[in-house]
Amino acid sequence: MQKGRRVALLIAGLGLGWIAVTALGATFDWPQRVRALFDLAILAGFGMALWLVYGLWRDSQAEKDRAQPPRKPKDPGRTSRKSKAPGRAPRKRKD
Repeated sequence: MQKGRRVALLIAGLGLGWIAVTALGATFDWPQRVRALFDLAILAGFGMALWLVYGLWRDSQAEKDRAQPPRKPKDPGRTSRKSKAPGRAPRKRKD
């Protein structure tokens, strides 16, 4: 299974789990401390999912870098302001 699908299933499962725990807490009249504990646990799961998504993004960026051909180094003989055609003398100013 691909990493992206696993992360998507994790996020969906956490969302459904949070809805289920909230409903169970209301049905069985759990104390607020227990509900908060489950909320924090699920929030930590969402934080982990966000970290996994960031890792997927970094992997995709590294894959793009590997797919591109290497860049040619700049010619050190050329100036950065104006490019001069080879073999031409610079123009003289008219005063």
